[in-house]
Amino acid sequence: ALFVDGFHPGSQSPEVRLFVERYRATFGQDPGVIEALAYDAARMLEQIVTEERPSTRDSMASALRSVRRFPGVTGAIDYRDGRFSRGLTVFT
Repeated sequence: ALFVDGFHPGSQSPEVRLFVERYRATFGQDPGVIEALAYDAARMLEQIVTEERPSTRDSMASALRSVRRFPGVTGAIDYRDGRFSRGLTVFT
């Protein structure tokens, strides 16, 4: 059987391991997919604000639309056709 999920806290990825360790230390439990998605969204916004310094809504929207292969804990994130997308993890 094959199963898919948007986040796996047992991943061996260094970024995921660091996120899970910090989350466990703070909250005493493993993060789920919602927490991982929120973390990725906050990191993406932080990167745009600190690196591109958008000064208007239009420049922020443009920066968000230009997201390509953002390295999230839920996978590489792209903006395409009006949506953010990422691959799913396949389990057997």
